[in-house]
Amino acid sequence: MNKYNLPRHINEKTKLKIRQNSKFGCVVPNCRNSFYTYEHLIPEYKDAKFHDSEKICLACPTHNPRKEGPEGQANYSKPQLIKFYEELKKSEIGPDIRNKDFFYGLKNPIEIKIGQSTFKNIYSLINIDGIDVLSFKQNQNPEPFEPEIIFSGVFNKVNGDLLFKIMENEWISNTDHWDVQTTNGRITIYDSKNESVFKAQKIPELNRIEITQLNLWYDPFHIKIENGQLLVGRVSKNDSKSIYINLDAIFENSKCAVYLTKESLNKELNFYGFEISGNEGTTLFGNGIHLGRGGGTMRIYSANIMASKNVENKIPKPIIKTPVPKNGNYFVKGVIEEKVIEYPLWTETEYWLNGQKLDARPNSWGIINESGEHLYYLSIGEASDLVLNKGFVGHFADDLLNNEIQDKVFEILVEEIDSDGNNIRKRIKRSDLTSQKIISELNADTQKFYHPHQFAGISPWKE
Repeated sequence: MNKYNLPRHINEKTKLKIRQNSKFGCVVPNCRNSFYTYEHLIPEYKDAKFHDSEKICLACPTHNPRKEGPEGQANYSKPQLIKFYEELKKSEIGPDIRNKDFFYGLKNPIEIKIGQSTFKNIYSLINIDGIDVLSFKQNQNPEPFEPEIIFSGVFNKVNGDLLFKIMENEWISNTDHWDVQTTNGRITIYDSKNESVFKAQKIPELNRIEITQLNLWYDPFHIKIENGQLLVGRVSKNDSKSIYINLDAIFENSKCAVYLTKESLNKELNFYGFEISGNEGTTLFGNGIHLGRGGGTMRIYSANIMASKNVENKIPKPIIKTPVPKNGNYFVKGVIEEKVIEYPLWTETEYWLNGQKLDARPNSWGIINESGEHLYYLSIGEASDLVLNKGFVGHFADDLLNNEIQDKVFEILVEEIDSDGNNIRKRIKRSDLTSQKIISELNADTQKFYHPHQFAGISPWKE
């Protein structure tokens, strides 16, 4: 707030007008950088009573008049910026944007390659507890001359302090602490030590942006590219311990490529195991690291865990499940309970059956009673020991024979007349048989009752 209680935040309608007036780039003619800040001219922000779009322009951090030193005030003063701004407002088309080549010519969905991993149609590249810290997104409301692609990123120092922040191409930071160079479809960002922390190249013929250098710190997380590989890790406060996960993979159509959360951190940094799941991506347990979350698919070519020598193996002892006969699975009766878990960018659904969590929604062989219970056929690969489930019936379809639910789940082939008077054949539950003509009670191939779903290559019957 200034002395008139005017907040720094400028509303979106006013920002749009400022961008239109500035022709979507720094107003300095020989600059025209499409990375910018919103700069109050006259009056300055400290004396402004409201945000006037006619008196605020776009200025890149290099030409921001508040910046001291040879690249700041020595180049252009506020009166000069005012002159440039007034000339731009009068012109129908401003000079070309300097780094326009990076932000134009790509189509949605964009493909992003970080190290060896590829991300296609991903809403957020890196998100920490609901905050986007790195993303390239299609501009949903492009104005003439405005970039088609907008970039957001949060860049911290090693100690976690903010280095600079970009929100939809707007630079929000102390302008003395960074530098950016753009040329030939390439962007390189440097920190205060003139060390590059981010480098990206546009490959228009592949509709791709390749990030080849990355060094991001978000206490206690560290994301970097090392030897061409994307590493996502957790680092202790004194840097004495660290653990990273490296994936060579393709992620498609998910909400978030890298999701980091402090909510699932164990107090001590150690190895608590990791899981690769088609439904929930990849998780490094106890360390708040999740990859490929929010739906979609992933194809993993390699996965590696790299940890400092003092990281202890704290993987819980595996559950010793009740042995299952060869080719056996689980038949369990009950009602599925769905629990919706809200994440910042997406929701996930957990499925529970009689108090046991399932890996995925199971296949039903049918409703078996008036209470609405189903008979579910579940894979032996389920993490829970379903033999201990109170609704467990058996491992094979044979266990359903001569059971009160037999006719509720097995099927029979019948012939009946449809509404157009045509004879049609279909399978129905044995309990639903009325006046239809029976064609076959047994499957000719197995000489067993017809049944619903089965797992590929595995008969539900005993051999």
